[in-house]
Amino acid sequence: MPPKQQPPQIPLSIQETAKMCGSYVYRGLRDASSWPKTLITIYASKTIQGAMLKCIVLNGIIFLGSTLFFERLISVFGVGAGENYNETASLFFKAVRLWFRLVYNIFWVYPIYAVSFILNSMWYQQIADRAHQMQQASNTPGSSRSAVPAAPPTSFLSRLPDEIYRALFFANYFVLVSLLHSIPFVGHILSPLFFTWITAYYCFEHKWISLGWKLEQRLDYFEEHWAYLVGFGFPFALITYFRSPYVDAAVFALFFPCYIIMATLALPQPRSASVRQQFHRFIPYRLPVFYPVRKMNAITIAINQGESKEGVEGDGNGVLGRTRGRCMDFLTD
Repeated sequence: MPPKQQPPQIPLSIQETAKMCGSYVYRGLRDASSWPKTLITIYASKTIQGAMLKCIVLNGIIFLGSTLFFERLISVFGVGAGENYNETASLFFKAVRLWFRLVYNIFWVYPIYAVSFILNSMWYQQIADRAHQMQQASNTPGSSRSAVPAAPPTSFLSRLPDEIYRALFFANYFVLVSLLHSIPFVGHILSPLFFTWITAYYCFEHKWISLGWKLEQRLDYFEEHWAYLVGFGFPFALITYFRSPYVDAAVFALFFPCYIIMATLALPQPRSASVRQQFHRFIPYRLPVFYPVRKMNAITIAINQGESKEGVEGDGNGVLGRTRGRCMDFLTD
């Protein structure tokens, strides 16, 4: 006897579809506020505790502490110069303050930012891998969390093409956020919205890497769960959007390990692609959030390819060749 075929699902009304998307947003907000589960996960793993301690020392004490101390020092220096000296002397002190800020940024902020970016990436992936292993162990009957072996580290050179494309991807995305911010009237809405999405993507990316997902698969999945992920990214984006860039970066790096764990424990909605049939035609099931950035990346690589064609062709099997091939795939999408 042939199996019964499921009847086609009738699309919901636009109000019902909007309500369903609102429930996804709420679920994302709830999953991004699951602090008790996160703290329990941290307490249960020495690996996560060690990686988080390193993040706190580097980002909270060294990076954020030195940045706040410098800003306070400059503020006091500026007030004193303005109150106790004439106009000519004040201009001199302003020039000295500007020079001191430039030297401080070049010889301290930029180097430590670059170092922290590399170290944080390694520690974040350790946290994501271990949290994923613990979650898998808790879902497997008869297994213990301590018995789950640590994931073998991947070679930096093997990850380099993806890291190059990923760095370019994030750079172009923040260019897009800045451009959106300059649009009259709607820019102040679109810019925070897109920042919220990239924050959510960054939280989930390490989980998806632990699952072995390629970049294309991550982007596709994200665009099909746009409503849930705007809710998930909102709390974290709220605390990292309104201060100076370096302070925001340090605060982001300080809290980010907790949100990696929350993303690992989360169950993004919708859970099944069959929900696509229920969406009203005026509300997309898949929202192409990353389409502009994909094209920006591909165009950037294409321009670079034209400027250094011989070098790229000579390294067709190397890092540059693999990175170029990955970007050309997006250009032809």
